[in-house]
Amino acid sequence: MPLHLLRPDASLARDTTYSAQHVPFEGSKFSSIKLTRPEPFETPDPILLEADLGIISGLDFPVTDLGDTVMSKRAYRIFESFGMPRHRVIPLVMLDDTADSGAVDETGIPRPQANRNEDFVALDILEEPVEIDWAASVVKIKDRSWTDEKSYMFRKIAFVEPPTGYPALFTRQEYNHGLFVTDTLRTALTDAGCTGAYWASDHQTLLA
Repeated sequence: MPLHLLRPDASLARDTTYSAQHVPFEGSKFSSIKLTRPEPFETPDPILLEADLGIISGLDFPVTDLGDTVMSKRAYRIFESFGMPRHRVIPLVMLDDTADSGAVDETGIPRPQANRNEDFVALDILEEPVEIDWAASVVKIKDRSWTDEKSYMFRKIAFVEPPTGYPALFTRQEYNHGLFVTDTLRTALTDAGCTGAYWASDHQTLLA
């Protein structure tokens, strides 16, 4: 079954960076956090983001600093209908930061007058049901001097298809730059008119 790599379309982001950035909270030590990880990750409920509502309100896959699992509730319902790996749904509140006063005060509390959008969620992926086929992949692995973790630079990535077939959606920590989805799920998202998706697999030869 063909696989595709889904990312938010960076060309639609504000200033080609992010259209929404999370309000810092305890544990978010970096300007960008990734939610695709196999172990639980403590987050507020909901996570607040400062956003350009004029951009993100028309998208199902906005570019944010929470990684690639932020999507509209509409898109999530489509993902969910196909069955998903074990995951946690994190509600998001997008606060309009285009006003002169900004979306939050100096303590991170939302300003009462800030417009908000609550149509998005982030997925915290808690399991990785598909194994990488290391023999068929082309990758350079390096040790990181400041941690026990390794870094992976893939030129080709291949997977071992489970006996029951690929799940509609899955991720891998070793390649944390998008969501791997099946052809059937891609078709469903396209037929539903979901916007903001960049099908990276159409523009590169990563998938073996």
